[in-house]
Amino acid sequence: MSSPLACNLEALDSNQRERHATLFKKIFGSVVESKELPDGYGFRFQSNEPVFLSISEWITLESLCCSFLTFNLKLESSGEIWLELAGPKGVKQLLGAELGPHNTIVHDPSLVYLTP
Repeated sequence: MSSPLACNLEALDSNQRERHATLFKKIFGSVVESKELPDGYGFRFQSNEPVFLSISEWITLESLCCSFLTFNLKLESSGEIWLELAGPKGVKQLLGAELGPHNTIVHDPSLVYLTP
């Protein structure tokens, strides 16, 4: 049986929720490019060690409350960082709704760009 598409915010204590929110704003405020995936979205960031570490920390917290998500964090040979968020049917729509209040998703035939 598949996991429901619901985040369990009780999985994080108040300090973790605060840190999660801070990291979310920092990370998704520094997206350079994003792309639509069949089952989610990919986000590109400039090469930057602190950003990579922040994304890693955010993934750790996010996975506690949203166990249905699949995370793929890549550091490419060019130095670019890619974070891919995916999951079962419905995750893509959930991610779009979750990112909506923080970013405007502008669709292009090949890419999705996030603008603050």
